[in-house]
Amino acid sequence: ELSALYARHDVQHCDGVIAGRGERDGGEQSFVGIVDDKPVDAVRAWRFAEQVWRHVERPPGHLEVFLDCASHAARLEEEKRILSEFIVDMAAALFALRARGTRVGLTITGRAGGGVYVALAAPAHRVASVYARARIEVLPGAAVAAILGESRDQAPSFGEYRSAGVADDELKLGFVPGKP
Repeated sequence: ELSALYARHDVQHCDGVIAGRGERDGGEQSFVGIVDDKPVDAVRAWRFAEQVWRHVERPPGHLEVFLDCASHAARLEEEKRILSEFIVDMAAALFALRARGTRVGLTITGRAGGGVYVALAAPAHRVASVYARARIEVLPGAAVAAILGESRDQAPSFGEYRSAGVADDELKLGFVPGKP
């Protein structure tokens, strides 16, 4: 998906956490992300936050954050590590950049939900969802099914995301049915 967004890009990838720079709309843009649809554990949250903190000394004009991660890792060993503090650090790093003038954007490329979504969306000046790929669930589907006894198999439309206040823009990448 980075190739659809950037004319050229250089990316580092480690265990689903990405960081790099790309050329977009005639300028260079820094980006970070969690992109492998696996739950965020303390190690991945730390890696992500570390990539963001590296920008604080020389803040970019814009930092794009990519997210494809439905939730945090709900395991006892992660709670013993106080996973929530690592997730808070992800948001704190983005807020620190924002306070230094960086415009933070969040693009949902796949699944997004729970505290991870909230931590990354809160410092963002805008949230975009990728057409036909993004699925934003403030509560993960399994939690909704456990509470209500049912789950929603079909992803909500972008209009529903906009009216719920969870996305501002929709990105249409690649082949889009009905679009010339």
